[in-house]
Amino acid sequence: IIDPGRDALVLPLVRACIAERVPVFGICRGIQEINVALGGSLHYRIHELPGKNDHRRPRHEVPLEHVFRPNHLVKLTRGGLFHALTGQSEIMVNSLHGQGVDRVGKGLAVEAVSPDGVIEGLRYADDSQFVVGVQWHAEWQPENHVLSGGLYRAFGEAAAERRLQAVVVRVVDRREETDGCGGAEELVVRLAGCAAAHARGVVHRDLKPDN
Repeated sequence: IIDPGRDALVLPLVRACIAERVPVFGICRGIQEINVALGGSLHYRIHELPGKNDHRRPRHEVPLEHVFRPNHLVKLTRGGLFHALTGQSEIMVNSLHGQGVDRVGKGLAVEAVSPDGVIEGLRYADDSQFVVGVQWHAEWQPENHVLSGGLYRAFGEAAAERRLQAVVVRVVDRREETDGCGGAEELVVRLAGCAAAHARGVVHRDLKPDN
C-alpha cells in the first residue's frame, strides 16, 4: 500500500529513534519502513519476480487462524540475534506481504531469509541498541512462537533499560541542583524496578490478540 502521509511521519521517526537510542520493533510494513529510513529499497511486487513465491495473504475469506498460521520457513543467520534467541538455524513464520526488502539499508544486518531468498528479518548492527524488523506477523500469538516471543521480551527489556537511562539522567540532574542531597541512588533503584515491571506488563498485554 502506498501511503505518503504515513511515510512522511514514520521514516523520520525511525531515524530519530535510532539517534536517541529508543528501541524500535518493526513488524511487516515496519521492517520495510526501517529499511527505507536507512537508505534501503523495496521490491514492490515480490510475486512477480523470477524465482520468488507469492507471500501475500489468501485472496479468499478464511478464518484468521488459517491466515496467520506459520506458512513457510526462514533461515536464521548463524551467530545473529535471532539465532541466539532460539538456538535454531531455521523456524516457521506467518509471513504475509506483497512488498519486501531489496537493497539493505545502511547499518542493517540480515537476520532471516526465506527459502526463495526474500529477506524476512533485519537488525541494526550496533548491538548496544535494539532496532529490529521482521516481515512476518510477530504480534500474532507470540506466546506460542519461540522467536516472536523472544523478540517481544528483548524489546521490552530494551525499553525498560532505555527508560532507566532516562531516569538516571533526570535523577543526576536533580541531585546536582540540590547540591548532592542523599537518596538519589535509592530513587534510581526503585524507578528501575518500576520501569522493568512496566515493560513486562506492556509486553504481556500486547501478547493478547484482539477479539
